[in-house]
Amino acid sequence: MANAIQHHLQYPRRPLEQNDPAGWAIVQFTYAAGEIRNVVIVKSTGYQILDAAIATEMPEIKLPPPEGTDTKFPHRFQIPVEMSSSVRDKFYVELSEDIKHHAHYPRASIAQGDQGIVTVAF
Repeated sequence: MANAIQHHLQYPRRPLEQNDPAGWAIVQFTYAAGEIRNVVIVKSTGYQILDAAIATEMPEIKLPPPEGTDTKFPHRFQIPVEMSSSVRDKFYVELSEDIKHHAHYPRASIAQGDQGIVTVAF
C-alpha cells in the first residue's frame, strides 16, 4: 500500500516559493473499502506546499479493494511519504549511475577475495 501511495503522489506543478524543495512526511490516514480518508500530516516535510499536496492528493488515490479477514472494517495507518521533484530525482539517479560507471574494485582486492561496501558522501 505504501508503495502504491508513493507512486501515485505528484509533486506540485505550480511555481514554488523555494527552489525545488523536497522532504519526508509521516502521514496518518484511515483506509476503508479501497479509499483513503482522514489524512493527517503527523510530521511535516518542512514545506507547506508539499504537505498540502500530500493531504490533497492522498484521498484521490484509488487503491484496489482490500482482501482477507476484517476488510469490512476501517484500518488506520501511519507511513512515511517522500516528496521530491522529478528534476531532483533525475539528478540523483544520473549522479548515482555515473559514480557506479566510474567505480572499479581494485584487482588486487578481488584476487585476495576482499569484499566491502562503497559509501559515497559529499
